[in-house]
Amino acid sequence: MNRRSVLVVALLAVGAPVGRSAEPNVVLASRLVGNGSRSLLVDVRGPAGQPIDDVRIELPDKVAESAVSLSMPPGWRSGRDGRSIRLSGTSAVPPFRMRIALYETKEFAQAHVTFRQQDKKVSEESVMVSRLPPVTTAA
Repeated sequence: MNRRSVLVVALLAVGAPVGRSAEPNVVLASRLVGNGSRSLLVDVRGPAGQPIDDVRIELPDKVAESAVSLSMPPGWRSGRDGRSIRLSGTSAVPPFRMRIALYETKEFAQAHVTFRQQDKKVSEESVMVSRLPPVTTAA
């Protein structure tokens, strides 16, 4: 084998990213709402085809204390577990979206998200929170 063939085989063996990027399993975005609260949008994109029955979003400081879920998959409920908001219920297969209201909360840049199915961890990742423009009302 010549050097070029060895290099190609080596790159393929280690899975070098050639023109592709890994898609995150979840995307988080936040925006300030007119009443001073913050809306956290949770876009669950994966793992593809993997049912999820529990989503835990660990938030900084005491942010989870003010969290109120506004939209979730049917049959789900919300609660708190320390610094995390926990959303759980009957299994849902991605993609699906959720929305959480956060009161008296400053902007934050990152959250830690864990997906579970029947008490087994399916996915875990730290996610940057995208900032969306604030919601404004016409006067």
